[in-house]
Amino acid sequence: MKQGGSVPVSKYADVLNVRQLARDLARELGFDDCGQEEVCIVVSELSTNLIKHAVQGIVSIKPFIQDGQAGLAIISDDNGPGFDFAGVLADGISTTRTLGCGLGAIQRLTDDLEYHAKQPQGAGSYILCKKLLKSGAHRQHQRPSPLDFGVVTQPKNGQTVNGDLYLVKHDAHATLLAVIDGVGHGLLANKAAQAAKQYVEAHSGLPLRDLFLGADRACHATNGVVMALAAIDLHHRRLTFASVGNIEAKVVNHHEKFDLIVRRGIVGRNSPAPYISEGHWTPGCGLVLHSDGLSSRWKWEDYSHHFGRPAQTIAEMMFHELHKNNDDATLMFVKQAEHGR
Repeated sequence: MKQGGSVPVSKYADVLNVRQLARDLARELGFDDCGQEEVCIVVSELSTNLIKHAVQGIVSIKPFIQDGQAGLAIISDDNGPGFDFAGVLADGISTTRTLGCGLGAIQRLTDDLEYHAKQPQGAGSYILCKKLLKSGAHRQHQRPSPLDFGVVTQPKNGQTVNGDLYLVKHDAHATLLAVIDGVGHGLLANKAAQAAKQYVEAHSGLPLRDLFLGADRACHATNGVVMALAAIDLHHRRLTFASVGNIEAKVVNHHEKFDLIVRRGIVGRNSPAPYISEGHWTPGCGLVLHSDGLSSRWKWEDYSHHFGRPAQTIAEMMFHELHKNNDDATLMFVKQAEHGR
């Protein structure tokens, strides 16, 4: 196991170095793609906070084993003026009136969060986060997904931080899907998308309309996002869809016409309530969601003969052919898994 490392942070270019170290260590320790991205988001937030609040500092990332469970310890150390920890722990509060995602986002993405103010007062701050690696046994006993889904996502050429995010969350009643595109590119877009994703994930049991209202509040201190949400209820064979912005959405291979209505706007900018589209979900149909980093000029007939292949294969084929190369891009393809029929 690597011993970890430390990166001095004083400018935004340093954030990329911290993210690379974090991703490398998380990958080596066994975190999956989602876990690696969450670790990168945590170190990005801590690093940008150092630049904004303390001018400079050091972010250290170290593997550890605690009670037989492996994880990563992430430490932010600075000599800045310090801050009101309890106050900024609430999302949306920012002492520089800029990003506003706050330590509340970090708290939800990690398993432990500690803050220590150095003495004397104003001598600096020390933040310790711990991210545990969930055991393989835990993952093996999770209920298998009733859906087969494939996702391809990547940042704009020349960028290392992706402003697009996605979510797939199963519960006892339905599967919630989301594609979220932060306005702009890079860290600002990523922070906006992360604010929306965290709200949706934490409140996934709410109706889609309420999720948009809450995400609008959660993104108020950011540049905003465009977002599409879909809930698939296999028990009642229903698809419910809502969208604000320009996320492309199509139901394919369906035996009847099923239009998904999109409402223009930006979530986080007092966006209008979305239209809610509902329809019948059948085992033989599929759902395509993608951001505007991919061309919307495509016909399902060009891909329908691949429907029997894995969803990830279909997503990769479509992404390869439709990617514009000049924007963050995400494509999700969803169909019913064989064991879910």
